[in-house]
Amino acid sequence: MKRINLYSNYFKLLILLVSIISTFIGTPFRGLTFYFWAVEILFLLYILKFTNFKFNFLEKRNFFFVNIYIIYNFLIFIYGCFISETYWDFKNLITNSLGLFSSLIFYAAIRKDFILAFLHNYINFALPFFFLIFFTPILGYGFYVVPITFLTLFWPVLPKRPRIIFIVFSIFIILIDFGTRSNVLKISASLIIPVIYYFRNRISIGLLEFIRKIIMFLPFILFSLAASGIFNVFEIGASNNDKYVLVEKSYEGGTVETNLSDDTRSFLYQEVLYSAKYFNSWIFGRTPARGHISNAFGDYDPGKRNERVQDEVAILNIFVWSGFFGVVLYFLVFYFATYLAISKSKNIFSIIAGLFLLFRWVFAWIEDINAFTLTNIFIWILIAFCYSSEFRNMSTEEVQHWINDLFIRRYKQFFN
Repeated sequence: MKRINLYSNYFKLLILLVSIISTFIGTPFRGLTFYFWAVEILFLLYILKFTNFKFNFLEKRNFFFVNIYIIYNFLIFIYGCFISETYWDFKNLITNSLGLFSSLIFYAAIRKDFILAFLHNYINFALPFFFLIFFTPILGYGFYVVPITFLTLFWPVLPKRPRIIFIVFSIFIILIDFGTRSNVLKISASLIIPVIYYFRNRISIGLLEFIRKIIMFLPFILFSLAASGIFNVFEIGASNNDKYVLVEKSYEGGTVETNLSDDTRSFLYQEVLYSAKYFNSWIFGRTPARGHISNAFGDYDPGKRNERVQDEVAILNIFVWSGFFGVVLYFLVFYFATYLAISKSKNIFSIIAGLFLLFRWVFAWIEDINAFTLTNIFIWILIAFCYSSEFRNMSTEEVQHWINDLFIRRYKQFFN
């Protein structure tokens, strides 16, 4: 067995730096590319150094689609190295691939002590810096506090003081960051879904499994309806444009009006589909080195090819970079994660995690950018939580004791 100090100052510093990077995605500060690469690569190497890839037969079988998805990402990265022609191609390839490679944290996060250590280091070292971040000219403060969203999934059994603090803090983030609709929705979902804890003795697993299957296929159905011109879910509320205008600060220190009912996604789907047809990249995509033709953002392409290499919508990035094959693999990862969490677990919190992951699957068709951020890292931690037999075989009381270890005692600094 390898001894691992998951409470080292080195690991704490890496978590802090990744937290800071998470708030700068899509901002002018993203120009510090090489600094971000260094942090991201060091973080991955630290995680991989102490990851035990020896799993039992059942785990190996359950992890099949996760393994294939990660291997496929490495293959398209290698292919991207061959087709890249310019400096910008290689820069895009490395940046976007690192976002995809954040999925490697899955292999560490299937162990419960790793998740606790990550949360412990974040709460005690990285989170206090939020109050310094709060006074910087960034937008989207919710991207810094993503681990709190994970913790609020357990709010019904947290000790009283942490429960109140996390709930109040979550509401505070919603109120100060209301213009960032994605964070408002994700934080709200993490507060609402755990309410089913109080109805755990009345829950029908059969009904939840039926709902799970509908939700997993719902994005494909809605996409088909929109593509055929029958119904576009993004246009709901378009007739009420004047009712949901929010005035918020800009990066430059001024103010900007944000219409919360604006359809900011349909044109992205149209551009991506047009590009797939133009380049005939439907099946395997264009690798993370390239993007899609964009009339809306093409003028900002430093490579002067009228392309946008990264969208706000996770599923569009996966489709552009890895094609329909990549989308299917991503779907299968979520499909079996939610199945195991909801139908093959012995505690209510695995079910809660599975339901929240269902929400994140649907949300991948709306946002959740595929970058090396806390958002993407905790999607894979959540996926690992759902896949892990170690979590799913615990009773509800055991999960309660496990999460309360964050606040009751300083647990062991190494795991088997």
